[in-house]
Amino acid sequence: MKQSSINALKSLKSTFQAAYNLVPALIISAILLTIGVMTVIIKFGLYMAFSLIIIVLVSIIVYSKTKNYGEAALSLVVGMLTVFTVKWNTTRLIVLASSWLGFSPISIIISSISIASKSESIYLHNSAFMSYYSSYSSDELYDLLQEEARKANAPTFGPIETAEIIRILVYKNIKLEDMKEAIEKINILTNIIQVPSDEVTYFFVDFCEMFDTPIGNVSNVFLDYIYNSFRSVTVSPRKFIDYYNESKKLVFLNNVDPDLYIDSLKKGIDLKINKEDINDFISNDINQQV
Repeated sequence: MKQSSINALKSLKSTFQAAYNLVPALIISAILLTIGVMTVIIKFGLYMAFSLIIIVLVSIIVYSKTKNYGEAALSLVVGMLTVFTVKWNTTRLIVLASSWLGFSPISIIISSISIASKSESIYLHNSAFMSYYSSYSSDELYDLLQEEARKANAPTFGPIETAEIIRILVYKNIKLEDMKEAIEKINILTNIIQVPSDEVTYFFVDFCEMFDTPIGNVSNVFLDYIYNSFRSVTVSPRKFIDYYNESKKLVFLNNVDPDLYIDSLKKGIDLKINKEDINDFISNDINQQV
């Protein structure tokens, strides 16, 4: 099995292990929550218990979206103060529940419309830009690009992120028939090296071009070569990309052998050569080898 596939499986295994490790905490939390709800029901009645559950759920949603404990805690405290100052009856409970149940789907719909609108705007731009070098019209490309995005097996990319990746691929004049394969390989590489997908996309396209490898036919062997290039240096993948971006012109402008370039680049990084001096180091190192 190829190294990239092995690492993807390890990542999946770690995810399951992390979820499994959380089970005891979830069980304890569920028990405490159940005890708390039952206590509130016995002490204050069903109406207040139901109201508090809604407030707690809203606070959890706020925290999951904002990752801000202060905002979530504030919404919880304000909600609880409101609940305890109201004398609950059936009518008020129905009004509260109806308002919350009405607000939630409407907010989801608005959010979905916003995402769809942004996605549509990106695809309109992509199709118009691509029509200059494609045999298809912009109207045809608008549908075809979205179809390629749907067919691509890239589970960790959302619709906006996929559209942005396609935008970069279009800027790089990638053919329509190569889009699906490129998105899938970028997804794998992004998950492995944990670098933002836009940076990975620019890097991946340039790297394939450097080695004269068709981006629509990237083998697992070549993908492993890319991954091993990251793994064999003493800096983070993002730092490696920074060094690469600083020095890649040596290959594209000076016809330097890409294998020699990568070897010299890794050597320079390991020797802690400053990024500003990496071009001179690579040039001198390659000249000594040839």
